[in-house]
Amino acid sequence: TQRELALGFAAAGKTYDGSTAATVSVTDNRVAGDVLSATASGAFADKNAGTNKVVTVQNASLSGVDAANYVLGSTTGAATATITQRELALGFAAAGKTYDGGTAATVAVSDNRITGDVLTAAATGTFADKNAGSGKTVTVANASLSGTDAANYVLVNTGGTATAAITPRVLTASVSGSKVYDGGLNLDGASFVLANLVAGDSLAASLGAGGSVKFV
Repeated sequence: TQRELALGFAAAGKTYDGSTAATVSVTDNRVAGDVLSATASGAFADKNAGTNKVVTVQNASLSGVDAANYVLGSTTGAATATITQRELALGFAAAGKTYDGGTAATVAVSDNRITGDVLTAAATGTFADKNAGSGKTVTVANASLSGTDAANYVLVNTGGTATAAITPRVLTASVSGSKVYDGGLNLDGASFVLANLVAGDSLAASLGAGGSVKFV
């Protein structure tokens, strides 16, 4: 009669890959020297990272020259293994802005997440100074993750740098002044009022050499 073959199962840990698939190794009590292979499929209880996760083993089968000499005592079982967090590499791109008197920068974050995973990567950005200019360095910091699948990842980097431009702010000037009628069009001593100025900034507008203000 066929010999009953008792199988033992051990599951291998893996890095989070968004699936429940598990690799299972099989041991058995075969007669020494016999040629056969015992295989089985395994599945974690869920896809998420964690330690000592239950792996359900099923579909055990035999193949090989001596396989027909054995009958399996069981084709199923269980094991435990760990799914480790996946390293998430972040990339940063800073958006340009119009001069607003501040150094705050808006940063877009890209990453190498598993397709279909639900998470949000965010970070803060700061220009080197408040002044208008092109190709300005933006320092990125405080990167973080949120969302359903965030716990399955660990960040490789939480900061970095990017570049962006601060464009000059457009101001409008209006003229203020009056005079007693003298038959001429020039308005001497006119003053200028600037609109769209950033609160706290101080500057004045004046006529250049040879300039004049005239009634029309």
